[in-house]
Amino acid sequence: MSSGYNAEPNVVPLTDILLVLLIIFMVITPMLKKGVDVKLPEAGNVITEPPEGIDTVSVRKDGTVYYNASPIDISKLNDKLLEYVEEKNQTKVFFKADQEGEYGKVVNVIKIIRDSGIEMVGIITDKKTKSSD
Repeated sequence: MSSGYNAEPNVVPLTDILLVLLIIFMVITPMLKKGVDVKLPEAGNVITEPPEGIDTVSVRKDGTVYYNASPIDISKLNDKLLEYVEEKNQTKVFFKADQEGEYGKVVNVIKIIRDSGIEMVGIITDKKTKSSD
């Protein structure tokens, strides 16, 4: 009694779809940027991304201050950093600022960071290339 029907599922189309999705995610993932988009100054010895568990403070060209990619009022930054020091028992933070930003604003944010009990401020920059010497 052969009816000619195949009762087994055909997984080839499903496999094709999964492989296409995998390739899409492999291509898109490196393009995703974490944090605030600022034009960083260049330096010789740099880190590309801060390690996990250490918070980042950023200042954009327009003077907007960010704490871990979320905008924050500069008057609340000290409280947020004090909370960070107490909760995570961490005295290190990473800092990045747009190279075209207002110098006074950058200095003011660094002062707030230091006043909140942060002992080590890591400055994030872009890697210096040969053509930019």
